[in-house]
Amino acid sequence: MLNYFKLNLLKKGVQTSSYPDEPFYPPEAFLGCPELDLARCTRCGRCVEACPASSLTMVPDGLQLDIANCLFCAACARICPECITMGKAFELSTKCREDLKVVFYNE
Repeated sequence: MLNYFKLNLLKKGVQTSSYPDEPFYPPEAFLGCPELDLARCTRCGRCVEACPASSLTMVPDGLQLDIANCLFCAACARICPECITMGKAFELSTKCREDLKVVFYNE
């Protein structure tokens, strides 16, 4: 701990931003909420099998993502990079748990 003080690595003053007054811009490597493009999806189910938290499920009209269970690990995006990307959304709070279930429909 003393090495930090000797090397002057600890900065003085306020190091936080005044969120939500100032917008937060996540870094480039930030993994937010998965975004699905079902127009290119073949419904093979590999992303559903790859999800360690079982937050992706097949429904008759498309795919359902339960954000409350999602670990944001990007396992689904690694399996199916042409249909699933990790977005930058991070403000995922809601008053009802059912609002965290998102269904992506086939068009």
